[in-house]
Amino acid sequence: MSMEMMNPALLLAALFLATFALEDVATATAASLVAEMHLSPLPALLSVLVGIILGDLGLYLLGRAAHRMSWAQRIARNRRLVAFGAAGPQRVATVILIARLVPGLRLPTFVAAGLARVPALQFAVPAIIAASLWTGVLFVALWQFGVQAQALGSARWLVPLLLVTALLLLPRLRKVQA
Repeated sequence: MSMEMMNPALLLAALFLATFALEDVATATAASLVAEMHLSPLPALLSVLVGIILGDLGLYLLGRAAHRMSWAQRIARNRRLVAFGAAGPQRVATVILIARLVPGLRLPTFVAAGLARVPALQFAVPAIIAASLWTGVLFVALWQFGVQAQALGSARWLVPLLLVTALLLLPRLRKVQA
């Protein structure tokens, strides 16, 4: 089935569901679909953003629910986790922002926030703001990159190839210069 025949509602639903597996890939796919004019920008962005926010809140709730289990209660008594739970809103917001930006930190940090019983609003507000900022910036940057790549026509496949090649060669060039 060609993209022109795809139902936009199905594409949006697929993007929403994809965020629960790979957020950045879902965001990049949404931006690509917008750049190729298969979807409108606002619905595409909202579909991934809502999925990402629900995923973040789900991780937090997973930690809250795990607190009832004996093994999780032992973990929750860890002094660092206790300190995280008692931290003020600014500290929690900083940790959440860092976890959003650094790959691999989101899942353990958001589950730990629930396990440490960080108050729900103290977690949710910065998590929603961080997700909105990160997703919005990534989406717009990739969308605009996609629009510019469209102008290259059939040669646009060279752009990622050149980027990957440059990334692989950059460390070697630094060694040669040193």
